[in-house]
Amino acid sequence: MILRITGNIAKQRISIKPIYAFLANKKFACRVLNGDSLSNLTIHCDLTVSCNCNDRFGFGRMGSLENQGLREIFFGERANYFRKKIASGKFPIVNCSQCSDLIFIDKKNVKKSIDYSKFPEALMIENTANCNLSCLWCDRERIFSLRKKRFISLEEIKKISVELKTNKIKLIHYFAEGEPFLSDNIRDELEIIKKDNPEIRIVTSTNGTLINMQDKIEAALLLNRIVFSIDGSNQDSYQKYRKGGSFYQAYNNMKNLVVLRNRLKKTEPKIIWKYILFKWNDSKKNIEEAIMLAKDAQVDEIFFEKTLRPPYGISYKSYLGIGYINKISKFDGRIARIKL
Repeated sequence: MILRITGNIAKQRISIKPIYAFLANKKFACRVLNGDSLSNLTIHCDLTVSCNCNDRFGFGRMGSLENQGLREIFFGERANYFRKKIASGKFPIVNCSQCSDLIFIDKKNVKKSIDYSKFPEALMIENTANCNLSCLWCDRERIFSLRKKRFISLEEIKKISVELKTNKIKLIHYFAEGEPFLSDNIRDELEIIKKDNPEIRIVTSTNGTLINMQDKIEAALLLNRIVFSIDGSNQDSYQKYRKGGSFYQAYNNMKNLVVLRNRLKKTEPKIIWKYILFKWNDSKKNIEEAIMLAKDAQVDEIFFEKTLRPPYGISYKSYLGIGYINKISKFDGRIARIKL
């Protein structure tokens, strides 16, 4: 596709001087390495630990729980190398440029803003690298090439659970590069963590297609928050991205979980519908249908998310501010939330 810009916009010259002026007074900082991140520090299913949740090339690996403790890794040689690079104004790995935890700080406030003695209170745990779908732009083979194994064991979960307790972790994002409910042991995994850490909050994101058996449903009810990724309002708009998935299966599993939670008079898990916007599902019809279905399912929230992957599927209307979603909601970053 060739994008042609015509008229007054084409005649305007964009000055980069303001950008240079901004950067001249700034330094980079990393929320993860500063102990302030709410998610990115990730324990993979083979016990390797990365500084970011999207470490698809392994560049962010800082150590392994096979032979190190979590605190030892976080304050270890590799992590300190990352810190020194960032302090010098350079990215230690390519992931930094796209990481939500990279921040700019004023040079004069560097000493006040950076405290590399803090340990994070939240992290991610990947219980499996496997997935039952084949979504567009997902390089599953590359992910497999980085893992020594594809599922975490219960003995390893026990080890991780002790680390969580020792380091006073308050929040876990129980997912990363795989589908968490693909693990046959997910209920046992969560029960182990909850037993050792009764106050910990656990949230997950799922494609939702597997939460239809008793043990998987019981596992879901142990969570504090569960996000169902359902990117469409019917099978046609959904399957273009979620290859191999069933819209109706995912939607009905989500709806049934709400019914069961309410029947048990529980307030959690909070059940959220996440709808990634693409050019094939961003029409007024699709969005109105999704909101109607969300209301019918009585989910706690539905939000629409912009993405740049795959490039040929970008919802240009939402990025340009001319889509139907832009008319009914305002984006906070990439997210537009709808009140139900």
